[in-house]
Amino acid sequence: MFAYMKWICTVFLWMQCFSFRVGAGEAVWHEVLTLSNENVRVQVAPEIGRIVYLSTGEGPNLLRQDKTLVGTTQVPPGRWAWNNYGGDWLWPVPQDHWEALGVDRRWPPPSEFEPVAWSAEIRQDAEGREEIHMRLDVGEPLNIRVSRILKLSDDRPGVLIVEQSLIRQAPSDIVVCLWQIAQMDTPRQVRLERPENSRHEQGWRRIQGPEPEEGALQVLDGEVQLEVEKAKRAKLGTDGLWIEGTNAGGTLRILVENGNEPGELPDGGCSLAVAIGREGDYAELESMSVERNLRVGERLANRLLYILE
Repeated sequence: MFAYMKWICTVFLWMQCFSFRVGAGEAVWHEVLTLSNENVRVQVAPEIGRIVYLSTGEGPNLLRQDKTLVGTTQVPPGRWAWNNYGGDWLWPVPQDHWEALGVDRRWPPPSEFEPVAWSAEIRQDAEGREEIHMRLDVGEPLNIRVSRILKLSDDRPGVLIVEQSLIRQAPSDIVVCLWQIAQMDTPRQVRLERPENSRHEQGWRRIQGPEPEEGALQVLDGEVQLEVEKAKRAKLGTDGLWIEGTNAGGTLRILVENGNEPGELPDGGCSLAVAIGREGDYAELESMSVERNLRVGERLANRLLYILE
């Protein structure tokens, strides 16, 4: 009996040790910066320069995050390989100008963007409120500094403010823009503003991918609605100022509060775009500033509101 109990204890301790090692071996980002209040929780992983968590208080993450890629910065070999982490991020060059960075195809992204570590830290503003400051310096041939500042609104519950900017640090002829992308997890519907004075005949345009299936798209006064399950792989855009997605965790609306000055917009004149994942498991909510060939010292900036409900 004693020998039997000893064997049971040995097995139990071995299992505990194994369980501990598995838990200890789970992949994590080396650093995560967090801002939170009773209405919003946001987390940034500087290692990949992305917002990886965004929720209403203690609610579920509204953003998609590929857990198999957490802690990984090594891109797998292959012409089409890239690490689709999810989250929310900023690219400084429109896709139609990637060729200037040596990319001879529309996908995957240039190596200057993915994956790359940003410098990031939590600072306090003049009134002692915490902000996350993110920065990325991209050298030749782009010669640009990319900046994002994240802060929680004091007077608007459920609002994350993101201030974005690009500044040219040395001569370059490459066109830039503020191209923000948020991958929303398992959305049901995405809505985009359709301005009354839209430059597009129908108030929207297909950017790439197939035409939305019948019943997937509704064009209404002031907005375009896309049913995600029926619109796999579709990508369309408008020239409005807000885009909104809804999933089981809630609703995320991204509003371009300023910085939408006159000028050439990417993707045939789109300031907003929605791109549906191949299986409909996520949607990308995108906002784009005007395109500019910045001179040395010149700055392009805008301000986004992430409104959570």
